[in-house]
Amino acid sequence: MRKNLFLLSTYLWILPFSLIGCVPILIGTGVVTGYLATKDSVSGNIEASFDKLWEVSLKVVAKRAEITDRDKDSGLIKAKKGKDQITVKIKELTEHSYNLKVTCRKALALANLKLAQDIFTKIIRNLGNR
Repeated sequence: MRKNLFLLSTYLWILPFSLIGCVPILIGTGVVTGYLATKDSVSGNIEASFDKLWEVSLKVVAKRAEITDRDKDSGLIKAKKGKDQITVKIKELTEHSYNLKVTCRKALALANLKLAQDIFTKIIRNLGNR
């Protein structure tokens, strides 16, 4: 009975995180503590300098797609890979903490979460290697 109660309480604690898509992850040297995956985007809070995050994001996106627009002042990168439209948005939270959001949509606004997750993960891993 005690074991079942423990398992139930553990499951009830984990359940809300699995339903909303917030999963704690450790990638590279642990620069991101979790991410939120929606239908077409992945976002997470990252501790790094803006310039480093911007350079790594540009490099990763350029390897995967053709960059169509970039604006460092607003932290926005837009790219295209086939019919996929990719948007990377970097938003400042604190002096050394930023929210990184990667969105991927196919033609007719269909989601491509797999590509968004791939780009997000590669950015985080490359941040850890620098």
